[in-house]
Amino acid sequence: MHTRLFFTWECSSTSVDLQTQARQAPIPQAIRSVLPALGNEFIILLKDTSLITVIGGKELLYSAQGIMNRTYEPMFPLFGVALMYLILVMIFTWLLGKLEGRLAKSDRR
Repeated sequence: MHTRLFFTWECSSTSVDLQTQARQAPIPQAIRSVLPALGNEFIILLKDTSLITVIGGKELLYSAQGIMNRTYEPMFPLFGVALMYLILVMIFTWLLGKLEGRLAKSDRR
């Protein structure tokens, strides 16, 4: 509440309307505080997509099972799928770290 009054007072001295105040003041602050949790949920969701095969969805593990059925070699397709998931998780973790660092840098100014 106190932060809202501060931004209202600061913006009213420059004649900024209420909608612009809400967009430029609290929303970027909320995004900075929610971004780590959203990023973690996205990465967990990516990791849990392999569980969709229990339900019957078609995805990487399902494709690997098709390859295993044709070649009778179970390890190579599973290693390939595990490597793909590892690469995806590492890429998204790196991107999330970069985004969080960029937002933290803008917070210090």
